[in-house]
Amino acid sequence: MASQIGGLRLRLTRPTCSAAARYCTTSHQTIQSSAHGSAATITLLSCAAQTETTMRMTTAIIERARRTANGFKDLELAASELIASGDAAGAKEIALELLRSEVHQARCVATFVLGRLAACDGDALAVLKQRVSLDDDWRVQEILAKAFDRFCADTGYEAALPTIREWLSAASANTRRAVTEGLRIWTARPYFRAHPEAAVALLSPLRNDDSEYLRKSVGNALRDISKKHPDLIRSEVATWNLDHQGVRQVHKLAARLLTSSAA
Repeated sequence: MASQIGGLRLRLTRPTCSAAARYCTTSHQTIQSSAHGSAATITLLSCAAQTETTMRMTTAIIERARRTANGFKDLELAASELIASGDAAGAKEIALELLRSEVHQARCVATFVLGRLAACDGDALAVLKQRVSLDDDWRVQEILAKAFDRFCADTGYEAALPTIREWLSAASANTRRAVTEGLRIWTARPYFRAHPEAAVALLSPLRNDDSEYLRKSVGNALRDISKKHPDLIRSEVATWNLDHQGVRQVHKLAARLLTSSAA
């Protein structure tokens, strides 16, 4: 199957081969079988040729991504075109190459791709958690949040609960925020729509998190929920100890619409 990337049309299909060489293209050569004394055609793997193809595609995506000054639509489209090739292994290989780029837009494309693969590829999910979360560009972190939500949607939000809890307890604030921000509006998502109290129970423990970046996300997420479930949020924030500055910050955000309603 062919894929169109930034004007470069390349064929991505690969043969089934060993794990060590699964990213290689094929060529054929006729050899003499020492066991049977007859000619046999065998498939030889040309890793160099496939590496060249991968690098050409990676370069084309980087150049296309570099032209995106604002927004993420074309970056997501580039990722979708790569996924549409039907070659998940090849798409992941290119995504890993894109993560090496100094062009943040290219790393955004990579993050979109990994998010699309994560529900069926534990390694892609691990790369998002362990590597993408370390990226110091805020735009990449915004796409990480979108990628995590895509993983949850593809997995099913209820089925994804163990992973949601795992990421919320991660050492990296960016990993934790990928959940709190990525699932907004939480109660617009399946499962949490029917169980808003579950969303509140996951978010509220982070009200005194060390990261102000994360606390703002938590407060905004709780405020979102308060639009349709004001009593639930009102009851929750009423139990908080406001002696801590971080908690007060989250409380102010979470209760903003409640205060307006009361007034």
